[in-house]
Amino acid sequence: MQIEKQNTDYQLLVSQISDTFAQGQKQAAFAVNTHFVSTYWNVGQYIIENNKLKRS
Repeated sequence: MQIEKQNTDYQLLVSQISDTFAQGQKQAAFAVNTHFVSTYWNVGQYIIENNKLKRS
């Protein structure tokens, strides 16, 4: 009975650690993707502004 309790506790611990890592990875990916979108948006704005200046 004691071994089963330890095994269950261990499985819960591993599951919690795994879930924490997975959540952290998702949050990191979201942050990076948000930064990429912002960066590409800014680059696009620079290109548009540059084209406007050349046409004037």
